[in-house]
Amino acid sequence: MGKIEIFGFFILLCVISMNPVQPQSSTQAPCASADVNGTLEVGCWGYKKCSNGMVLEFKCAAGKVFDKETWKCIVPVSGHTACSLENKCAGRPDGMYADQTDACQTYIRCLGEAVVGQVYCPASTVFNEEIQSCDFKVNVASPCGTKVIVLG
Repeated sequence: MGKIEIFGFFILLCVISMNPVQPQSSTQAPCASADVNGTLEVGCWGYKKCSNGMVLEFKCAAGKVFDKETWKCIVPVSGHTACSLENKCAGRPDGMYADQTDACQTYIRCLGEAVVGQVYCPASTVFNEEIQSCDFKVNVASPCGTKVIVLG
């Protein structure tokens, strides 16, 4: 190598070491949205939980659904929720819908008339189809909530 090539290499090396790659902020990491127990998502299929910064997924075996009261996989419709194996998305456009069979404590995600997920709302909330999110019953119209709609 000539003197100019070595000098150029040295400058490049200095520039690289002066501009290290910045780590992603914790707000961008998936575990940043976990609850105090590390739980990210709970659905009829199972749950996702963070442990040491890694997302772990626990799925129920075929023919079983997850019961959030016992944190066990159970036979459908035998526990807290009416999670079932029927296709609740048949004839529905893509979107999220309250599951009225369990008093709207869960909601289903439909894509191509297939259920791609069934998720529990946090305690004391139900799914509000109007805003596509879990909400308090007083803010949700019947049949899922108690919101009074004045016509008029």
